[in-house]
Amino acid sequence: MEAGRYKPLLASPTVIIRSREVQHPLAADKPLLYLVFEHFKERPHDFEQFAADLMRRGYREVDRADVTRPWRDGGRDAVGDYLLDPVGVEFAVEAKCYAPDHGIGVRETSRLISWLRHRQFGLLVTTSHLDSQAYKENPRRRHPFIVLAGRDITDILKKCGVDTTAALRRHLLRQLSTALDNAMAAPTRRCSTGSPRCDHYVARRGAAHHRRQRAPTTDGRITQLGTELA
Repeated sequence: MEAGRYKPLLASPTVIIRSREVQHPLAADKPLLYLVFEHFKERPHDFEQFAADLMRRGYREVDRADVTRPWRDGGRDAVGDYLLDPVGVEFAVEAKCYAPDHGIGVRETSRLISWLRHRQFGLLVTTSHLDSQAYKENPRRRHPFIVLAGRDITDILKKCGVDTTAALRRHLLRQLSTALDNAMAAPTRRCSTGSPRCDHYVARRGAAHHRRQRAPTTDGRITQLGTELA
């Protein structure tokens, strides 16, 4: 400063490469993870809601975590704000309900990174693990993202008091009940064709569809879930 020059303070990116074993849950916690996988493996959108709820429960710094609509998600499963007092940093979530032994590779992380907006960071939530090659590939792209793997999911569940399979079944049942109540309480909306109460969705291949939707029967869905979890 005496010579009229300054040298900016630079910080190198922090990269923590976790092994596959570290990302997997402890032997005693594996039943929890497998129950989560079996429950959501045919319900990818429901797993997105589960991941967002997990963030809200597990980290007090998370101010919000909202699941995006399937036909308007811009490739992101959920978005939220992480509070760094006094400001918040927005993050984008990619939720992958994979078999615990099925690793996440470069293709999935590249997809998440491509959707990140300026000053966003990515959050990958998965019931499996991130391969070492995907860890090593990211620093070259200089896009920050965090991985919540199988062990992280079970750790958050236990932190919230969901530490047995019976408690997890009750948790999933309550979560579905709340989601259905919110869906039934949602105001009636009209689609672009003017039809009331239409359920819109855009298929992966880009073809638009809509169909008449009837109000869900809460008791029936809960009864069905109770049978599946038994």
